Amino acid sequence: MPEPDDFSKTPEANEMLLRAMEELYDHNQELAIRMKEELDAAARGEENILLVGTDGDFTVTILYVDPEFTGGKKGIMLLPSSSSVSILAAVDREFIEDKIKMCEVIEESGDGASADQMWDDFMSDLMKAAVEEHRKNPRTF
Repeated sequence: MPEPDDFSKTPEANEMLLRAMEELYDHNQELAIRMKEELDAAARGEENILLVGTDGDFTVTILYVDPEFTGGKKGIMLLPSSSSVSILAAVDREFIEDKIKMCEVIEESGDGASADQMWDDFMSDLMKAAVEEHRKNPRTF
């Protein structure tokens, strides 16, 4: 799995992110502003942010929390958000740690590409699950 700093060391990746944010801003200014706020919070290390992303309609921020907070639920748990374009969700920290261990075992076996793909797919699945849950039952206040 790439280290968190790997992304910031790549000028091309930074340029891609900037272009994507500009396109998002042209498409939906409110969503772009909210996405920037969430990315800034993640960059500052606020909360226990696991993932910040967008599906083009919503910003999705997923936090990892202690198991007591989720009541042992192993999937996405929606939290109230203050913005109509934001989805805030939480997942059990132990659930994340188990997936990390699985990826590490695969990586240690010499198949780093598969481990990276497994992690990427997992993050994508979490984001999709958060959006699906929100579409069924929006949690805003």
